[in-house]
Amino acid sequence: MARIRWAPAHDTRWLRDAGLLDTARVWGAAVPYANRASRWFDPTAETAMHRCEGRLRTLHPHAMARYDRLRTDGLTPNEAMRQSAPLFKRPPNVRDGTWSPRSSLSAGDGHGHSWVAAEHGPTRAEWEAHATADAQTQRAREILQEAQDQARTRRRGKLGETEQRLKLETVTNLPAEIINAAVPRDRPARPGNRRSSKPWAQDFPIPIDQVLALVAGPGSADAPARVPGQKPAHPQTPRRTSHP
Repeated sequence: MARIRWAPAHDTRWLRDAGLLDTARVWGAAVPYANRASRWFDPTAETAMHRCEGRLRTLHPHAMARYDRLRTDGLTPNEAMRQSAPLFKRPPNVRDGTWSPRSSLSAGDGHGHSWVAAEHGPTRAEWEAHATADAQTQRAREILQEAQDQARTRRRGKLGETEQRLKLETVTNLPAEIINAAVPRDRPARPGNRRSSKPWAQDFPIPIDQVLALVAGPGSADAPARVPGQKPAHPQTPRRTSHP
C-alpha cells in the first residue's frame, strides 16, 4: 500500500503535470521509507522523494531554496520541509528590486556649489513649536476678547494695554513673547490732533467767568471788584477851577 502511494512519482508524464499539493502528498508518502538507516528503507521511495523534490523546485523555487539550505545544514527532510512550509504561501519567484547603474562623481574645482546654500525645510520640532505658539497666541486673544466683552457689559470702558497684560499674566502662565504678540499696543495720540477738555483755559489768560463779568460792564452786579493782575481803578474827581 505504501508503494502504491509513491508510485506516481515514477511516471514522468504524471510528474510533469502534477501540481503543488499532489507532488507534496506523494513526497510525504515516500519520505518515511527513504531513510537508509531505517529497517523499512525502500530504494524506490528514495527515488520518488528526489523526483518530487525536483518537481517542487520547478513549482516553487523560493521555498525549495530554503529547503536545500536547511538540508545542507544537516536537517532531516521532515524537519527541513516543516521549516520551509510557510514559504510556500508566498510568491514562488522572488527577485531583487530593479536597479540601474550610476556614473561615479567626478572631481570638482570648488566652484558652482549652489546646492550647498539651499535652505532646508522646517523640521518636525520647528513645525510643532510654530503650531504651539500660534495656538497659545490665539487662546490669549480669546481671553482678552472675553475680558473686553465683560468690561463693555459692565460699562467700564475698553481695557488698555497695561490692563490687558495684567489680565494675561494673572490668569495664564504664557511666556512674555506670546503676551507681546497677543496684546495690541496703544496708539499714541498725535500732537496736532490733541484736544483739550477745557479749551478756554488755553485761549484766555484769565478765567472765562471774569471775562464775561468785564464784558457785562462796570455797573453790572456780576462785575468783580478787580481783575487779578490789574491795578484797582480810582475814580477821578474833576478839578476845581478858580475864576477871576
